[in-house]
Formats: sequence, C-alpha cells, structure tokens
Amino acid sequence: MMKTNILLLLLTGFAMAAQTAPWPNHATCAVCLTYDDAYNSQLDIAVPLLDQYGFRATFYIDGQEENLDQRMAEWRAIAAKGHELGNHTLFHPCLEYRDGEHRQWLTDDFKMENYSLDRFLRECRVANVLLKAIDGKSERSFAYTCCDTWVDDHISLLDPLRKFFSCARGVGATPTDFSFDLMNVPSFAVINHSGDQLIEQVKIAEKAGSVVVILFHGIDESHLPVARAGHQQLIEYLDSHRSQIWTDTFLNVMNHLDQMKQSERK
Repeated sequence: MMKTNILLLLLTGFAMAAQTAPWPNHATCAVCLTYDDAYNSQLDIAVPLLDQYGFRATFYIDGQEENLDQRMAEWRAIAAKGHELGNHTLFHPCLEYRDGEHRQWLTDDFKMENYSLDRFLRECRVANVLLKAIDGKSERSFAYTCCDTWVDDHISLLDPLRKFFSCARGVGATPTDFSFDLMNVPSFAVINHSGDQLIEQVKIAEKAGSVVVILFHGIDESHLPVARAGHQQLIEYLDSHRSQIWTDTFLNVMNHLDQMKQSERK
C-alpha cells in the first residue's frame, strides 16, 4: 500500500510539473534560430533546410544589404511562409571600440560614437517601415548591431527601443532561468562552432528548462561562418527531439515568454 501511495504521489508530481511547463505542448525548452545580415547562403542553404524540416527562423536584415534589394521577392516569400524578418537597423552602425577591440572596418559615418540617440532611433523606425513594406507586419523584434546596446556616450538603448520593438536579441551565455530582460535576450554567437558544440548549447537549455537563441551569419561563407554540415547536424537534432524542444521564431518565443511572465505576476 505504501509503495502504491508513493507511486501515486510521484505520478501526481509529474502531472503537475507538466501542467505548469512554460513551453507549448509541455516541451522541455525553446530554441530560436536567428540569422544576421541577409547572406545569400541563408536563402540558398538555411531556408531550404528549415523548410524541409518545417522549422521557422528569424532573419535580421539591415536595410543597406544588397541582397534585400536583389532578392526581395525571396525575402517576401519566406516571410509569407512564417519566417520572421527582424530589424537590424538601416546601416548597421557599431561602436568603434568595445572591450578592447578596435573595429577598423567601420567608416566614420557609421561609428556609434558619432551617433546621437535620436539618429539611431530614427533609423530603426525607418527600417521598420521598410520591413513592413516587404512583409506587411507591424510587430517586430530587434537585434543589436555588433551586439552593442548603447550609443552616444554610453546611453543605453534598451528602454528607448521598447516603444518600437516587442523584444531584442543581445549576446551572452545560454540562460538557465528567465531573469533576463526581453529587450536584451542573450544569444550564442556562432563562429566556426561544430554541430556538436551547437547541440551542447541546446542541451544546456534542455537541462535548465530555458531557452537558447543561436546567432548565425554565413553558412560556408567567410564571415563568422558555420559549416554547412554543422548547421545541418543541429537542425537534424532539433527534428529528432521535436517532442521535447519547441523551435520557433524569436518573436513568437519571446511573446510566449512575456505572457508567461505576466501571468506569474498576477
């Protein structure tokens, strides 16, 4: 009898845990696949693979990218399929100096040290208008350029950007809880990482029941690359663990998390 009661208590505990799971369909964790700067390889390699497995991802596009003009019909088409087009500013300004790094590739016009807060916000607003002309959507997420979250003598961008965006992607260690600000969600920046290393980040989120945001640039390209094989290995892992892992756009996942946080505060 005692063994039966213990078993019932355990089963009840598991059922209660399932009912309070933060992710849809009682998934263990959430994964957001994000891609920056509108590389050709994203349309040519990432999108066909994502569509093959039925995953939706977020593509952060800055307005000056030639591919946005040259392949606009394709960007419009992937948005119609459910992929997210996110705001990555008009001209991709960055701080010239950060953490001891000197970004020599920056021109004076687009050094954040030369920006006012007003100029930065105006460019973000215009970029929103540009993206709306492509996908027809009004709600948008944002990705900080070069992961820089301040401008004009270290004025934080987090609060000023809240009126334009539901959430924003920064950079940082894969979180093990939900204490982060939705306007500066940490992401794992991929630079020549293997498929196993990418999967390890997902496993961190699985163990913690949290979310991992993965930041890609080129696939088999020279700038901040990931090998095609490693990228595919990650997608195949997510596919084989669908019942445990919710993979969706950054905006969808963060909106779900925001609703969860609001419910907890009531």
